[in-house]
Amino acid sequence: GAFMRGAEGLVQGQVHIEAAALADFIARTAPDVLCLQETKCETVTASTLGLAFPHQFWHEAEKKGYSGTAILSKTAPLSVATD
Repeated sequence: GAFMRGAEGLVQGQVHIEAAALADFIARTAPDVLCLQETKCETVTASTLGLAFPHQFWHEAEKKGYSGTAILSKTAPLSVATD
């Protein structure tokens, strides 16, 4: 899993990974879909990361600073449920 800490970086397991390393990973692996868990990034901040996915769905934790999730996709989903 990955933990998002604002726009400055990610923590994967116990290792901190800078946002540039995430961008490098995406460039090297070219995933069509990328799922993140344990994100600690608000949707407003997520939109400033410049990730190359036109379809991004971020779910913030109800309590600020707690973990959320994200699904990033190159193609549009058939549907999205947020309940």
